[in-house]
Amino acid sequence: MEAEKKDNFNYNLLNFLYFIFPITFISGIGTLNTAVVLICIIGSITFRNKLHLAGSKIVVISISLFFILTICFTIFENINDLKNEQVIRSINYLRFLLFFFITSIFIKIGKFNFRLFLISSSLLALVLSIDIIFQFFFGYNILGFEAYEYSRYHLSGFLKDELIAGGIIQKLSLFTILLFPLIFTKSNNNKSLIIIILIITFFMGIFFSGNRMPLVMFMFSLFIIFLVFKEFRFQVALSVLLCTAIFFTIFNTHENFKIYYKSFYSNSSKMIENIKKYSVIEYPELENETKPFLESKIFKDGKADQNIVKKYDVYTFGSGHLIIYLTAIDLWTDKPFIGSGIKSFRKKCASKLHLPNRVCESHAHNIYLDLLNDLGLLGVLPLFISILFIFKNQISNFRKLKNTEKLLIITFLIVLIIEIFPLRSSGSFFSTPNSSFLFFLLAVLNGFKRTERSKI
Repeated sequence: MEAEKKDNFNYNLLNFLYFIFPITFISGIGTLNTAVVLICIIGSITFRNKLHLAGSKIVVISISLFFILTICFTIFENINDLKNEQVIRSINYLRFLLFFFITSIFIKIGKFNFRLFLISSSLLALVLSIDIIFQFFFGYNILGFEAYEYSRYHLSGFLKDELIAGGIIQKLSLFTILLFPLIFTKSNNNKSLIIIILIITFFMGIFFSGNRMPLVMFMFSLFIIFLVFKEFRFQVALSVLLCTAIFFTIFNTHENFKIYYKSFYSNSSKMIENIKKYSVIEYPELENETKPFLESKIFKDGKADQNIVKKYDVYTFGSGHLIIYLTAIDLWTDKPFIGSGIKSFRKKCASKLHLPNRVCESHAHNIYLDLLNDLGLLGVLPLFISILFIFKNQISNFRKLKNTEKLLIITFLIVLIIEIFPLRSSGSFFSTPNSSFLFFLLAVLNGFKRTERSKI
């Protein structure tokens, strides 16, 4: 009896941590890390005898191998300096493996309270969206904060100088759109109206935030919903029409938004074509150069040499993503199988600056290029094997689920597909927010099986 009380206390504590989990994404890396570590500690104590519930053998082995190779390849790259920051980070990154196992077990035993997680996700996404919409029309948010200095096309609401509001709304919006009206209302008419209002609210919040890729991904997720759910097609179609009208109204009446989104279209529409064009060009005459290309060639006398610009077909910086991707591709082809270790892009990119159309940044701005740079093909393979088998296991389990449970799983699958969509620009895969959210999604799908006891 005493042990049962202790377990119930730990379950409640874990549910509280998962309840605040979405909120920690706006509270800073320290808060998010603290929540993840606490979940790992409490979960390890509570589930020390339940590790066999962490998932199928192939999933457990493959995802464990991914983390082991992350450490091994990073150590191999820094064999002469094992106290290197990269090595320490690769070891610390193991917390996400434990986080994945703990979350999987907690869901599998049916003690995870999805309703609490849904409430916190919905509140955060809604409040942030409404705050940004208010800030767009009045110049200051509900708390009185004026728009940040990039207010020509970037609004952040109560996040102030953190210009990531659109990404957070996009991550959490589908949970609200698909699950909130079904769980908390009974009238079909109310559900339809609520879904339409939610879609428009989230669209405006992401649009006014100025985070363009989250807006594209949000619309793409609506397209998937339209294809998958017959019962939501009318609501989604009507909402998209209204969102399109809102977009073009703002687009044609606000010059800054017009310039900002036209440049996004111009850059992204030719991205793949330009990657193919510039990535195959070789520069043998620059192999022995030691100075950055821009410094030694273009701005040698303090101004751009147009002959050099034309000769080397120097690309206009634009959003910067093309030349970041070109640099990442160059670095990956140097070590295609094992990469250069965790978070290596920021260090290795300097070795490519003597070439035109190359740049240094903190990460590759695409999770696939980020993973390939850091771990190569051999390091990435176990992760995608685990994802593949998690999908396979969930599909085989699908027939046993109730309608609400099926909707829950499809929602998490769609959110995961959006997160790992290949053409999406993103933060570093190994960043705390991205890793926390991705391994949470995978853990939910990995653990969601014995759902008759789950609190939905």
